[in-house]
Amino acid sequence: IDHYLAGYFEKYANCSEQQKIQIASFSQDYEDWFAQTHLSEVRSILKELKTVNKENSSELVSRVYDYTQYVVESTNHFFEFPFLQFSKTLTDKQIKEIREHLKSIQKEEERERLGVEMSYSEKLLERYISGFKKINVKLDTHQEKIIREGVGDMEDLGAKWRLFRDEWIEGLIQVLGRRNELTFEGELISHLAKLRSLGDEELRLNLKTNRKVTKDILSKVFSGSSEKQLKKFRERLDNYIVSIDRVLARRSIPKNPSGR
Repeated sequence: IDHYLAGYFEKYANCSEQQKIQIASFSQDYEDWFAQTHLSEVRSILKELKTVNKENSSELVSRVYDYTQYVVESTNHFFEFPFLQFSKTLTDKQIKEIREHLKSIQKEEERERLGVEMSYSEKLLERYISGFKKINVKLDTHQEKIIREGVGDMEDLGAKWRLFRDEWIEGLIQVLGRRNELTFEGELISHLAKLRSLGDEELRLNLKTNRKVTKDILSKVFSGSSEKQLKKFRERLDNYIVSIDRVLARRSIPKNPSGR
């Protein structure tokens, strides 16, 4: 993951050797932090997921989904300070390169969106099928019907989200341009925090509704899974757990810090 993160930051601009060292350093710091802070809990959650059944699927899916959201939010928070320090080293040329790179991503997304002749519901169904394949679950016709009916209740928020995201990116570029001012640190941290509540009240309410529908779909799919499907799912989880155990052992981190 540290190599992935380093590459992710470096592709936004042509970095100096010193900046590459800085990126590698905070990428490694993130790997260490994640292992110490979350990895044992992730292992415990995977162990619990092996017990998913018709009776507990709703509660278990909701808890795993919420924990995943928490990990994403805590990861974003972790990177605030490293990004702040990195931002202070940027040149005007690099900020321009970052802006051009982000603009190219937006244009590529638009080309891909226009090039796909699928409805929002069809795209979501495809993503669900692909997602379940990754965890070794081949959905049957009834489960695909559950998903198809569920995604029909979901609001397509893509256009609104892209609008608010693009406005946020423009704001970020402006803030980076003021990196030598005394107010820069507070301004950047404040702007990064806006990602946690991006959009207007209507968008946030619709996002909340979509998340509820997502939980409901996942719960119903697992609830209706056959023993053969669950066995395949548990086998995939065991593979993940074995990989995590190797990392924990290498770092001398307890498997069950919470007593699980």
